[in-house]
Amino acid sequence: MSNSESGAEIGVSSSDASTDTEGVEGAFRWEPTSVFDRLLLAAHAVARDNVRYIAVAAVALVVVTNVSVGLAGMFLSPLVGAFTLVSLIPALLVAVYIWESNPLDKTFSVGVAGAYFLGVLFCGLAYVLNTAAQPYFAAFPVGTALFFFVFVGPVEETVKLAAAYLSGYDSRLFRGAIDGAAYGAFAALGFVTAENALYLVGDGIFTASPLLGTLVARAGVGPAHVIWSAIAGYYLGLAKTTPSYTVPVVLKGVIIAAVLHATYNTFVTYRGALAESLDVAVSADVASTVVYAVFLLPFYVGIWLLLERLVRRYRRAYAEHGLPEPEDPTQSVPGDSDDPSPLASTALGTIVSLLSR
Repeated sequence: MSNSESGAEIGVSSSDASTDTEGVEGAFRWEPTSVFDRLLLAAHAVARDNVRYIAVAAVALVVVTNVSVGLAGMFLSPLVGAFTLVSLIPALLVAVYIWESNPLDKTFSVGVAGAYFLGVLFCGLAYVLNTAAQPYFAAFPVGTALFFFVFVGPVEETVKLAAAYLSGYDSRLFRGAIDGAAYGAFAALGFVTAENALYLVGDGIFTASPLLGTLVARAGVGPAHVIWSAIAGYYLGLAKTTPSYTVPVVLKGVIIAAVLHATYNTFVTYRGALAESLDVAVSADVASTVVYAVFLLPFYVGIWLLLERLVRRYRRAYAEHGLPEPEDPTQSVPGDSDDPSPLASTALGTIVSLLSR
């Protein structure tokens, strides 16, 4: 076969291939041929390369939207706003007490303020998760209690602890258990700010519920939120000086806080049924209030004594030994190193590294 014949055959083959390509275009294959097509390709490339940022932005949008509803309602109704601020007073007093219990430098840091604001935002995240999960527990005989112990308690205590961790764990001012308790307390205070706003706005603007009753209830649960998170934060701080047991120590704090939280929620929910079962010669409302008061006093005393025991233990150890030393003598004092924290490989660490880029 001559070169000219080969070239002719090749030319025919190329022409046929081109014809075949044009024939299947739009039927078997797709190629970008218009400005709109190229815009779609560019959008896909951006989404593919930034999928993690988009996911974080989507979560942030949901969180901010939910919290904004509550905060906007506070400004729409000055009475609701005032009631929200009043409801925070007991929780604020507990948080300040924990802060003042720190024998170290009490300089109010940006990290503590960050814990508060992250607590506000993460309340919205917890609200979204709780709302989405609640229907799945309705089919169980004790679905509400199960919901509190399996989901609400763990989720809310985890997001509050996440606020404390993200705002200060790697800070030089986060030196041990008592610092963790303070960060946890202020993260909870932020959480309570948003939660109380949502409840009071809902009852004060969008429903006909008695606002005073909601105020009393929210003022009562606020300090409990702070104490639970301070306990969990204490163990978060303890994990920093016990790096070989970081995860078990953090889990211990979360589990204790979650169980206390779920116990409170469960009792408050079922106290009416418990009051009716007592068959006393008073109205149902009075019986429910008495049962609530009888439960509330020992419950608060118990969780307060638990927190106080942890605080006193730290203060005594600090008086005798000074700043806590890491268990590994080759490590520096907590906060003096720029090395990644023991939790840097967790999901929280991933978020931190993502947002810091």
